[in-house]
Amino acid sequence: MTDSTTHLMDVTSLVEKFPSVNFTRKEFVYQIDSTTQKVYFLVKGRVKLGREGETAKGIITDYLSPGTFFGEQGLNGIRERIEFAQAVDDVEVKVIKLNTLREMMLENGAFALHFTQMMSQKLGRARERWHSQVHDYARTRIINFIVSEAKENGRQVGMERLIMNFLAHHEIASLTGSSRQTVTIVLNELRSKNLIYFDRKRLLVRDIDTLVQARDESAN
Repeated sequence: MTDSTTHLMDVTSLVEKFPSVNFTRKEFVYQIDSTTQKVYFLVKGRVKLGREGETAKGIITDYLSPGTFFGEQGLNGIRERIEFAQAVDDVEVKVIKLNTLREMMLENGAFALHFTQMMSQKLGRARERWHSQVHDYARTRIINFIVSEAKENGRQVGMERLIMNFLAHHEIASLTGSSRQTVTIVLNELRSKNLIYFDRKRLLVRDIDTLVQARDESAN
């Protein structure tokens, strides 16, 4: 068992005592301008974070998997949220009051370290996305996102990986710094080459290694 797995198990056990709240797909965990007096730990499902944009759908800024804290902006003294959190699947979260989280961090050094590392990882992902948007082609960014999702959230089906409730094209565009049209073109191209299959409910990666190879060949 890896250290990261051990840490995740310890944190999951630590937050077990807090109340659980379930959200159905597309339901908001919290909305922009709501109070920041609660922090959330994602137990099951996926959550997307976003901000207001030019369209009513907003701009997606992050995409979270189980084992992640989110909604922690109150720790920085922010009183009203500047982002929304929305369930991608049916979601279960643990709800922790902000003051309680502060007490936990003061009383438990190991937990405080884990929490700090997790926040650093979130910042690291944001930096990687920015770096990729500057240096990589849009096609490479989009394929990288598909590969990452397949590895982290895909269910193994033979040689293939199935991702249910895959993001909409405009959401992938937000996360990859691309246009919706470019996302559509790339996905259709990959499907025509039988590297992926997708519809409105799912995306199937035929073989991750082959998809990575196609990405690398086009980048060179």
